Amino acid sequence: RIICATNRGLQEMVEQGTFRADLYHRLSLAVLHIPPLRERREDIPLLARKFLDDAVQRHKLPPLELTQAAIARLMEYSWPGNVRELLNTIERSALLATSSQLDADDIHFLNLTQPSPPQASSQASPSSPDRAGQNTPPVITHENFPLPDDQLPLEEHINQLAIRVMKKFNNNKSHAARYLGLSWAALQRRLQKAGYEPES
Repeated sequence: RIICATNRGLQEMVEQGTFRADLYHRLSLAVLHIPPLRERREDIPLLARKFLDDAVQRHKLPPLELTQAAIARLMEYSWPGNVRELLNTIERSALLATSSQLDADDIHFLNLTQPSPPQASSQASPSSPDRAGQNTPPVITHENFPLPDDQLPLEEHINQLAIRVMKKFNNNKSHAARYLGLSWAALQRRLQKAGYEPES
């Protein structure tokens, strides 16, 4: 038995001569049309909670739950990558979680057109003083990262960043490697160069 999935219009491709008609008829014994996620948003909360539970079990994480604000943010997103993108987004957010609840700003999209987390009307703007009477610090990016005047030991900075990420994930190399976009072996080599020995 063969089960196939596609996001292309195979019947139209057959008519255009870009897909073999005999193969199409061989595969099309039973055809199920599943609408994209953006057309069935009512499924998002159920799928998101299922994917979150799976991620917690797979990576042996503490119990996590999605707040209503997080669900609302997931519902607002267009999901160009469909269910697979939702799965990856939930798993990524679970690995980066810092508390037992995933809130709106804890949802980490990979797409550059991700929506901004909903802001409460009473929340201070980036340029206004916060509750302590101080201005909100600016967000540091690769474009405004302060460069030293004399020297930037790049290798040392990378090593220290790897160590910080290891500590963030309680020395779990699998989680740290995923966070940094490295393979486990690449992270191990980086830590060896830095002379970092996780506490047992």
